[in-house]
Amino acid sequence: MRKWIWYVLFIIVFIGSSLSIYQCKASKNIKSIENLKKMAKSDVVFRQQVLFELQERNAVAFTNVDYENRAGNIINMSEDRIEFPVSLNQVDLNDFTSSQLLEMLPKEVDNRQDYFLVGKKEVKENFSGVAMVMKKSSINDNGFYTSKQYRELVFRLNGQDYKGCASYRFIDQFRIANCTAFAISPYHILTVGHEVNDKNCYDYEFVFDMYMSVRDEVVQKIPIEQRFIVDYPVDHVFDSITMMDYTILRVLKKIPEKRILRIDLNEDYLENERLYAIGASEGLPLKYSPDGQIFKSWSEDIINTNLNVHVGNSGSPVFNTENNVVGMVVKGQSKQKVNKIDNCIMPKDCIDFGCSGEYVLKISSIPTLKELLKKNDLL
Repeated sequence: MRKWIWYVLFIIVFIGSSLSIYQCKASKNIKSIENLKKMAKSDVVFRQQVLFELQERNAVAFTNVDYENRAGNIINMSEDRIEFPVSLNQVDLNDFTSSQLLEMLPKEVDNRQDYFLVGKKEVKENFSGVAMVMKKSSINDNGFYTSKQYRELVFRLNGQDYKGCASYRFIDQFRIANCTAFAISPYHILTVGHEVNDKNCYDYEFVFDMYMSVRDEVVQKIPIEQRFIVDYPVDHVFDSITMMDYTILRVLKKIPEKRILRIDLNEDYLENERLYAIGASEGLPLKYSPDGQIFKSWSEDIINTNLNVHVGNSGSPVFNTENNVVGMVVKGQSKQKVNKIDNCIMPKDCIDFGCSGEYVLKISSIPTLKELLKKNDLL
């Protein structure tokens, strides 16, 4: 009888101890998740490792993962294994359930804003200095232009054609621009060298105020005072390896003072520093991309950021919290994914698997620019 009582007591103590250990571990995990959420926001490599772990568990599925184009994130790929650079934050992900891992990841939110939604006065003022780069052939002498609504566009991805998803919030806007440019002096504009060079620059017009001042606004005719054409190219550099990528152009007529953006050549480019961009995201009316930050300096001339910018944003000015230009968007990651349920294309944010961020050319790394600003008393 006594043996039976001791046996029951032993079972009770053992179960109690196990529950205590489990609760302790669960409590530790809950605390850890909060810390890891913060870590996932700032550590790109850790975020990728969480996503890859989820994929290994079949908890998530990814589309359009183009390993060859993910330079900087994936350093080696074999038939059955992908090796990532080592994160500074070492975490054993086996301690967490799939739902806990998903909870760690930032939610995918498209934070781009049209002009009429922007609340900050200084940001709205900076819209006036940003131009769409449009083909001359798309604008007639009277200022009317040709374009297509986003819902009409066809996107080719992995050998298949898709239309934009009907739920996409910019689906009814018109794609107008090839890329973005901005005013840096009374007679000069800065843009990207991979799109506009010293030969084809005469094929483009640089058009200001192409943004939506009210919801559903469509600009059908562009006033002549908003349109600028090239007098001659001043400087052109395009190196796909170093990502030195810019073109400075002199325009024929004077740019009003209100359009000339303030340039900061003394930026320190500190990690985690907040940034924002304005540009022709996806070729649509100008968009404000807020709440970006610097991940790291990629090289002496390039910084890596998490700005929510897309095709069309090349040439977009990047601003610091003092609303001064500190860089220009020169390169980014593929930002499209397939919605398999509706069989359509949606833009994706940079927290998706394999996205290393957006590359920004430091404005202080453009030697011709400094000389130009001095000459125009803008320093």
